[in-house]
Amino acid sequence: MDKKKAIELLKQALNEIPSLKELHYDNQEFKLWRSKISDIIKAGLDKDDYNKYTSASPSVILIRGMFPDNRYQQEYVENLTRYETAIKSIIQKYDILGVEEKPTEKKETKDIIATPIQLFDAMQFHPKVIKVSESLFRTGNYPSAIFEAFKAVHNYVQEKTGLTLDGVNLMEKVFNENKPILQLNEMLTPSDKNEQKGFKYLFMGSQMGIRNPKAHENIKQEDSNKALEYLGIASLLMRRVDESKLVKLNIEEHKS
Repeated sequence: MDKKKAIELLKQALNEIPSLKELHYDNQEFKLWRSKISDIIKAGLDKDDYNKYTSASPSVILIRGMFPDNRYQQEYVENLTRYETAIKSIIQKYDILGVEEKPTEKKETKDIIATPIQLFDAMQFHPKVIKVSESLFRTGNYPSAIFEAFKAVHNYVQEKTGLTLDGVNLMEKVFNENKPILQLNEMLTPSDKNEQKGFKYLFMGSQMGIRNPKAHENIKQEDSNKALEYLGIASLLMRRVDESKLVKLNIEEHKS
């Protein structure tokens, strides 16, 4: 039994004292009640608490037949009062200190820290991202892994559309919300157009803000977690290209 439960049971036992005081001193309920309190304290509380409880027992026991009946009744009520005081003192102790439940037994577990390679495998990136970035990532060449992933996004858009435009211009034309060449949804509602427009900027930004700086500047990138986040963006863009619909009318209009 934990301490919290023991204190709850002691509080319930306190509520029984007024009824016990109304009984004749020669009753069995008191003996059962006293035994119950003893069991609760032994099972859930400290040895000091049990000693405090037992110290409430009368040091002198009146021998039956030596005094009037009312004298024994008075002694009985006084005994209950002493037990009441002891129990209240025990409860007060835990109200002040706080009651901590006994911790449930748990199997000992060790924190498992995944390696960057394990995280790469767990991410399940788009196959085209894995193809161009995996070996670079595994050797710790994070800038090149990122660059190759976004170059692959660029090449995939060119491949699917047949356009030879480059970089930002390619993405702006292909994902234009008014005349999309790669259509990301049904384009029936304002929300559809907003999604198309939003991803247009994501594709444009991936070329301007990620691919180009990684290609033309010596950027030091040693954070494997950040590299994984970059690759996650590239993977998402790849999947949206997979899901997109090629609008041949718009592409023919562009080529004409």
